[in-house]
Amino acid sequence: MDPRDALDLFLTNDLGVFHCTQAVMQTMLSRRQGLLVNIYGNGSFLRPATPTGLYGASKAWITSFTRSLAKEVKGSGMQVLGFSPGMLLTDMLTNPAVVGESGREMMKNFGFVLRFLAKPPKSAADALVKAVAGQRGEFCGGAYVQTLDAPDGINPCRLGKPDPNRQTPAFELRYQEAYRSKYSQE
Repeated sequence: MDPRDALDLFLTNDLGVFHCTQAVMQTMLSRRQGLLVNIYGNGSFLRPATPTGLYGASKAWITSFTRSLAKEVKGSGMQVLGFSPGMLLTDMLTNPAVVGESGREMMKNFGFVLRFLAKPPKSAADALVKAVAGQRGEFCGGAYVQTLDAPDGINPCRLGKPDPNRQTPAFELRYQEAYRSKYSQE
């Protein structure tokens, strides 16, 4: 990945959360109330996020930041919620850019995978409303679990059945050549 693209990703995901948090905290803390919701994502739970490793690292930062913030504001009246929406049918997933040949090979059947794992954004919004309504403590690390048939080794108690009528979503893979640093040796 081009380092400039990586910087943009971290500026958006991590510094965006940081600046937004600073903007709302003064009001929430002075009123001794408020609910801050940070959105987790692939990588948030410290599992490999291949082939989106840098995105996953940025989401892991958000998880750590959210949990640390919750500890720091404990007793202030402010609530913190970490929410994982699962795979959502957004442009990021239906029109992804992959870098390098290995990324292209890994993602070639991703459109089909989206049929079973991805949900419309409204389903995550509904789950978030329920999580917020049930938020009583100062911190909740809520997770929204997607449904699919349980392959071997996956706990079927946490999973449901896919909708057999759901169509494979429109999917277009954009390819980028792997970044080569001017300092790398071939």
